[in-house]
Amino acid sequence: MHLLLCQFHEKDLPDTKEPWGEFIDVKINAAELLEKENTQEKMGEVWVSGVCDPYQPLEAQYCLTRKCLAILGAAQVAGNNSTRSPLVLRDIDIIKNSAYFRSRVFGDYG
Repeated sequence: MHLLLCQFHEKDLPDTKEPWGEFIDVKINAAELLEKENTQEKMGEVWVSGVCDPYQPLEAQYCLTRKCLAILGAAQVAGNNSTRSPLVLRDIDIIKNSAYFRSRVFGDYG
């Protein structure tokens, strides 16, 4: 299993006056980095939602999870995704077309 982890230290935090937990640092180049990683070597299984829900409200604007799912699907990388957000329905086409990807949705979205 290949885990993509976000590690950072206090020095890596954005220069902001807002207290921890009251700002979001969007990794706008996540899909590009994933694509680069994917071309360097065959990836194993990826857990997209290992630490937090990948469908945070700003995902509707940035579509980073969608882009990453498309990259993983095209590369036939096995993966898992867990969410409570109905926004996952937006990406159902990618999830359904990937025989290698499993998604767990916690909630009743019909």
